[in-house]
Amino acid sequence: MNVQQKSYSRVKADGTLDLLGDAGFLEAYAATAKLLGTCFAYSPKEEASMRALAAIRSMDIASDWPFDAEAEDGTTGETSMRAQAASLVEDGLSEDEASLAQEYQRLFVGPGHLAAAPWGSVYLDRDKVLYGCSWVELRAWMREHGVVVKYDEHVPEDQIGRILVLSAEIALQKRELLPELLGNHMLPWAGHYFNLLLADARLATYKGLAQLAHATITDVQMLLGITPANRRLYR
Repeated sequence: MNVQQKSYSRVKADGTLDLLGDAGFLEAYAATAKLLGTCFAYSPKEEASMRALAAIRSMDIASDWPFDAEAEDGTTGETSMRAQAASLVEDGLSEDEASLAQEYQRLFVGPGHLAAAPWGSVYLDRDKVLYGCSWVELRAWMREHGVVVKYDEHVPEDQIGRILVLSAEIALQKRELLPELLGNHMLPWAGHYFNLLLADARLATYKGLAQLAHATITDVQMLLGITPANRRLYR
C-alpha cells in the first residue's frame, strides 16, 4: 500500500480549507487510516494485520508519513507526535508476533477490564457500555447514507480499528461525508482514547501506533477545519 507524502496546501488564500476535492489528500488519508485501522481491528496473528504492520515498519515514518501534529507539550520538530511515533515503532522492531498477539489480546479484547477500551460508546454513553446510544447513532447515520461495510458483525462499528477503516473507505467513495463521520462519530472520543492506549500499552509497537494514529487524526481535523461535536466523555 502506497502512502503518499503530503503535497497539498493546508490553507487557501481566504483562510478556508478545501481538501475534499484533493485526490492526493484523500488517498493519503485513506491509506494511513486503513493501515492503522487494520492494526487496531485485527490481531497481529491475522494476515491483514501482519501486512499492515509490516508496511508501517518498513516506512521512514519521521519523513514519509503524511500527517503530523504537535506533541502534547506543544513542541514541534524532533518531538512532534510523528517523530515520537517513529522512535517507538523502531524500538518495537524486535517485538515478535507472539508477544504482539498477547498484547493485542490484553489491549483490545480481554478478558478483564480494558484500561483503554477501543469502543466509542464506552466513552460517549452515560452507561459506558458497548452498543450504546452513540453506536446506535453511528449505525443510523450509515443506513441514512447507504454506507455498507463487510466486517465481523460481532464487532461494533465504533471499535477504533473499524471506524478508522470505515473512514478510509468514506474518503475514497463518499468523500463529502468524511467531515461528518469524523466530527460526529470519531473525533469526540478518539484523541482521548489514543492517550489512554499510549499510557496502557506495554510494547513499543502499540505505543507507536497509538501516537501515530493520534497525530494523523489531529492533523486531518485541522486540515479539514473540523470542530468535533461537543460530546461529554463518561470515561
